[in-house]
Amino acid sequence: MSSRSNLVAPTASSLAGSSSKFRAKKLAPANVANTRTVAATRSSTSSKRPSGGDVSRETSRKSKRRKKDADVDVDELQCASYALELLSHGGLRNHVIGALVSDNSLQLLYYDRSIILISEPFDFIVDHSHLVITLNALAGFNARQWGYALPPLEPAYSLPEPRDRDRLFDGLRLTLKNGRQLRLMDTIFHQHSLIGRGTCVVRATCVGAEVNKSDGWEGTVIVKFSWPSKSRMAEPTIIEEARQMAVESGDTWVLDHLPMVLYSEDTEWTLLSPVLIELLGNKYEKRVLRIMVQEELFPITDRHTAPELAVSFREIFRCMFLV
Repeated sequence: MSSRSNLVAPTASSLAGSSSKFRAKKLAPANVANTRTVAATRSSTSSKRPSGGDVSRETSRKSKRRKKDADVDVDELQCASYALELLSHGGLRNHVIGALVSDNSLQLLYYDRSIILISEPFDFIVDHSHLVITLNALAGFNARQWGYALPPLEPAYSLPEPRDRDRLFDGLRLTLKNGRQLRLMDTIFHQHSLIGRGTCVVRATCVGAEVNKSDGWEGTVIVKFSWPSKSRMAEPTIIEEARQMAVESGDTWVLDHLPMVLYSEDTEWTLLSPVLIELLGNKYEKRVLRIMVQEELFPITDRHTAPELAVSFREIFRCMFLV
């Protein structure tokens, strides 16, 4: 049993601009996702005892495993697993802040879609003023500083009762920069990740304004939330270029496999100190919150007959070579 106790709270990056010193932590998302698997592997034993020449090989493998495990801080890994769940199933979140308490020592932990930052520890029994300043800063955070995408979306914590993750956004209103309002429905997909785009796909309907049947906003639409790199070509641009290419080449059947993008907007969400970002240099990838509204397409599993599946498979392969 570890002597450390862990406290992980939801988030706020303005602490990164305070007097605390932070260090960047490189932690592969795959390791975070497999925390339980790692723990299970450590505690398990083989039902067969190695014999003869197998003993030396088994000893060598255990030695390598010990060296590998020695590089991993189990408590930091556990805290990262909490952050993983908050970013994946805690609503629409940009970042998470937590704290790791070990005896009299306290460290602040910051997680976002690009980096993990860990502060230098301080003794909160001896350094009372540091503790008071930290708690006072946390107490003054608003929802946006805690990492919730507010606006444009109401925070999930405002819901009157807990919900399953596939209904987390159901009933919430999304206000777009163009003035349209959408009522969100069930979640189709939410990426389970710490570092990366964190894609979330939700069904929605347009409300509050007269919907023109010809502009594609009538009925159910798809809202895609993601945190892509600011420097890369935007997905709506790629889709639009592919659709134009299909029309110009006369392969209009491709349009049945590419969604019509009805609307897209980007929002700057980096709340870290500019000085800290400059110090991190190329270790930190700037990202934006991208909200894309598109027409709803349907999966190939909706095809039930052999002729229908044959057409779909053929067109999928043809799309790969044309686009």
